[in-house]
Amino acid sequence: MKKINKEQLLSILMSKDASTTFDELANITGYHAKSLIRINSKIKKGIYPLNKHKNQIINEYTSNNYKTNKEFYDYIKYKYNISYSYV
Repeated sequence: MKKINKEQLLSILMSKDASTTFDELANITGYHAKSLIRINSKIKKGIYPLNKHKNQIINEYTSNNYKTNKEFYDYIKYKYNISYSYV
């Protein structure tokens, strides 16, 4: 089964009701149930990178003159607590 994109996954997890199990969501999304539990836990703790940071990161990159992409990544990584793949 093909996985859905992350935006759709986040939308589904954020609107999940108590009667829906992670096994059911795994069948719908193509993600493993344990991965869904981990992502959902991070969302609830506020440490999963949501799209709200996307525009802030783009503005940060365009407004400042970083010498290298790595310099920019190091700054963003610690500011927003995100991975390189997200940037």
